[in-house]
Amino acid sequence: MRQTITPPQSQVNIRGSTRLVPSGKVLAMTDEGKYSNMPAGLVIAPTIHNLVGNSKSATRVSVGVTNTATKAVTIPAKTNLCDLFQLSLIPVLCFIKLQRRLYIG
Repeated sequence: MRQTITPPQSQVNIRGSTRLVPSGKVLAMTDEGKYSNMPAGLVIAPTIHNLVGNSKSATRVSVGVTNTATKAVTIPAKTNLCDLFQLSLIPVLCFIKLQRRLYIG
């Protein structure tokens, strides 16, 4: 990632990379975490990605960053933008209970 300047009150998509994805397909979510060191005023939009890991090269990940500040914010090169959280799909059966009220009057 190169140095990026985010204009005030705007959103930019930044393409970053990671080598921590195992080989094969992985469902992952990007979000702020304890290892991210974003400059003040910037917010990460949590997104879900289907990543294909490769042990020989880095995996590219696109991250949406919103500048909530009133002035431009510079994101230095090689900044840890966010953490990747591996997701698992668990089939869940949902029941919706309709609640009816009887009014007498």
